[in-house]
Amino acid sequence: MKALVIEDGKIHRQMIGLVLEALEVEVHMVPSAEEGLAALAGETFDLISLDLHLPDMDGLELCRRLRTNEMTRLLPIVLLTSEDAESTLKMAYGAGVTEVLRKTSIEELQKTFTHLVNRLRRIHTGRVLYVEDSPTTAQLTINTLNEMGLEVDHHQSGEDALEAFWKRDYDVVITDVVLEGEMSGLNVVRGIRSAPTEKREIPVLAVSGHEDMSRRVEILRSGANDYIEKPIVEDEFKARLGNLITSKQLLDQVRSQQEELRKLAVTDQLTGLYNRTYLAETAQKYVSSAIRHQESISLLMLDLDKFKDINDSLGHAVGDKVLAAIGRMLTSRCREEDVVARFGGEEFIILLPRCDLENAIYKAEHLCQFIHELQPEGLTVSASFGVSSIHQGGRHIDFERLLKEADTALYAAKDNGRNRVEVFSEDCLKASA
Repeated sequence: MKALVIEDGKIHRQMIGLVLEALEVEVHMVPSAEEGLAALAGETFDLISLDLHLPDMDGLELCRRLRTNEMTRLLPIVLLTSEDAESTLKMAYGAGVTEVLRKTSIEELQKTFTHLVNRLRRIHTGRVLYVEDSPTTAQLTINTLNEMGLEVDHHQSGEDALEAFWKRDYDVVITDVVLEGEMSGLNVVRGIRSAPTEKREIPVLAVSGHEDMSRRVEILRSGANDYIEKPIVEDEFKARLGNLITSKQLLDQVRSQQEELRKLAVTDQLTGLYNRTYLAETAQKYVSSAIRHQESISLLMLDLDKFKDINDSLGHAVGDKVLAAIGRMLTSRCREEDVVARFGGEEFIILLPRCDLENAIYKAEHLCQFIHELQPEGLTVSASFGVSSIHQGGRHIDFERLLKEADTALYAAKDNGRNRVEVFSEDCLKASA
């Protein structure tokens, strides 16, 4: 990146140069407007800093001349002055100055130049869905998008674009309003906005050669986030597109953080399983759904046998490692739709949707064996299991009842010698009475 500094004061030239060089910007310094214009005629710069009072030309007049030149009209221009009059600020911004800075504030210089340089250097990452039926226009735009660091999927018709939209995720959609085929760019936008998922919120930049105000309003009402006219001004295009991508990615980041917070709220940090809070929020929904659709659902409740002895003799650090190992094993041995949770201490719950009593018993017996063979931390560990179930089209009970029945069966397993599986029955109730 290169900056041109037009400043006749040696001290201020050095000060600005130090600030820019610290930002790894190549700096070219000249003391007059004439030399500045000569430098601009021979080289390309990304940023201009100039003094309000130059020996051969007023800084505002120089800025006006730069804004009429095709090569410099969009460049960031920072004006340095010792004045703080409001009239000076108004004239500066009216002449096309980007920022006005006081020479006496090194902190303000550093802050402003850092912001400008970082903005100019910004490399975007992401994928663009681009809809344009003109091969020439498309190639020029794709080159610009690639220079911005973006990957591009280009389609000439709206039909092909919407098909691609559903197949993969994008960070932004750019569409011409007039397209080949039966679908216009407005139809593309409406198709995206009618999507039933979060994909409908993707930012859309519409491009059109029409200058009619009613057409612009129609484009925005259709759901486009922004609108740009042809012929496209590259710097304006980059700025508008960059803002859309940044906003979208920031929103994605917020959603990701919210999802992480949600996971933390419902996950047991030691085992990685769901926690009691999640069970309280969702278990009844599973049971109600099973009853409503006349499906079987079963519940396993397991408790590690004599786990207190491990904590007392070897310490809680070893006990925690044992619990974590049990959690990993349960996760690996259960189906994706099963709800595996740490209920508290050394107790675990496994809710088995669409699983009848026979298969639940089979599942519990195998898990009981796996735990006994696991040898976490070199220790022989066992567990007792209680099983309860609602068969297809069976009892209309709630989760609390199902849980209580499994707990009753678990106590029966403990009473009958541990390291075994018991199924809820009336005998269990009598034994626990």
